[in-house]
Amino acid sequence: FLRQGLRGVGLRDIAGELGIKAASVYHHCPKGKDQLFERSLLWRLDRIGERLARAREDHVSSGFAAQVDALVDALLSEAFIDTARLVSVDLPALKSQPARRRLLEALHTRLLGPFAEAVADHPDAVRGDVDAGVFAGTLLAAITSIRAHGRPRTKAERAAVRALIRSAVRLVVDGMYVSPPAT
Repeated sequence: FLRQGLRGVGLRDIAGELGIKAASVYHHCPKGKDQLFERSLLWRLDRIGERLARAREDHVSSGFAAQVDALVDALLSEAFIDTARLVSVDLPALKSQPARRRLLEALHTRLLGPFAEAVADHPDAVRGDVDAGVFAGTLLAAITSIRAHGRPRTKAERAAVRALIRSAVRLVVDGMYVSPPAT
């Protein structure tokens, strides 16, 4: 699902990857692929959310930029979720409206939440006109768009992607300060 999206992969493909029969998947997810998609994505989002929450808590006293950097590092250490495709293609393709709501809620609380909370953690450093949700969404969109352009295969390519993400993050973060940080 992470590589090809909800409609890009069939239940038989998934069962084949797992080395089991498709009937076994239905035993655990009787509602089929949509249910398996929801469960697997919620599991992944829970894992990422826990890692982001730890990073936020561990760096709350480090200053705004350092806390955001720790959050970005935590996010980049997890498998890539193309949130743009997820929101625009995969979620609308789900048959269950409640499943769409649960997944959107999980995206907001587990992925965007820690970044928005970082703004609240530093009220004296961050401009008062900044909407924490817009900041979190902008940051996640920038990271997603950079990561979505192919899969870096070499160590050098991965380092280049990380550097590009760091530059984008710095650009967004520097625009948040009441007064620019000293360089």
